[in-house]
Amino acid sequence: MSGEGRVEMFEITDKKVKMVDNGEGSKDIYCEVLLKKGDEYVKMVARNVFDFGYYVYPKRVEGSERVFNKTTWTDLEKEAEEWLNEFPPISRELRM
Repeated sequence: MSGEGRVEMFEITDKKVKMVDNGEGSKDIYCEVLLKKGDEYVKMVARNVFDFGYYVYPKRVEGSERVFNKTTWTDLEKEAEEWLNEFPPISRELRM
């Protein structure tokens, strides 16, 4: 993050969106994005879960409790999450 409180810019170099069955009779939106900032790359996941909402996490922690434990994330992953919250690759609206 810049010293002025602005979100640093990333470039989306790859994006894959799909609808996934959530096991409760509805579909969730699942989006994998590869982001580039300078010479660094980070793969993130943005999800919009039916009746829960939008959230973002690093792809490398998928399937673990570290999805919501940001203390295990790198600084780049934290910046990428902030950027994807500011510029979401999928809808952030709560779906009910």
